Amino acid sequence: MSDDEFVRRSASNPLALPVKQADLEDNLWQANQIGANAETHWRGLDVLRERKNER
Repeated sequence: MSDDEFVRRSASNPLALPVKQADLEDNLWQANQIGANAETHWRGLDVLRERKNER
């Protein structure tokens, strides 16, 4: 399962969506703090936004 598929699957559950968003935002913050590549986290947040706009 790809990262995008995992995020989409998480976002399909209305209770899990805000939890996954908070998780991605926290991971993004941590990645930025240590200078790590945050592209995966940005992509995950984009996938969540797309999912929210579908509703």
